[in-house]
Amino acid sequence: MRRHFLFMILSALLAGSAVQAADVKEGVNPYGKMLKGESVEIEMAIFNQKNEHGLNDVLLKMTGAAAHEEGIDGKVLKYTVSHGGTGLDFKIKKDGADFNRMSSRKAWGAWDQMTVYLGDKSIAVSVDDKESKKVKPAGLLTEFKNSNK
Repeated sequence: MRRHFLFMILSALLAGSAVQAADVKEGVNPYGKMLKGESVEIEMAIFNQKNEHGLNDVLLKMTGAAAHEEGIDGKVLKYTVSHGGTGLDFKIKKDGADFNRMSSRKAWGAWDQMTVYLGDKSIAVSVDDKESKKVKPAGLLTEFKNSNK
């Protein structure tokens, strides 16, 4: 079951969306994801529009002790998604350079390994199906836009 939902995340990142209007083009997929691991929870919203890598960027809101120690607890940040190894890298600018905050890797024939990097910690995360239904991608987009005014 977990592999199925991780596959859905990656499919959403890789699959194109029909873009018919500017507001849809700039918006996010209405179905978000909740990822959980030791000392961190991550709400994810996936942008409709593809980036220069042909993938869909994401908004991530990380909470928990590890996110607090990194100084990003509760902040909605935009991550550029790019191809990396056997999966995807979720990058953000940090001190003027690209920093890989999270990665997904194909392991044992399925997309089932996701890792978030916070400080000196590498934390395995997985989708929480029940909590994913509670994620509000449009709310994450609004928080992101308001924090960048």
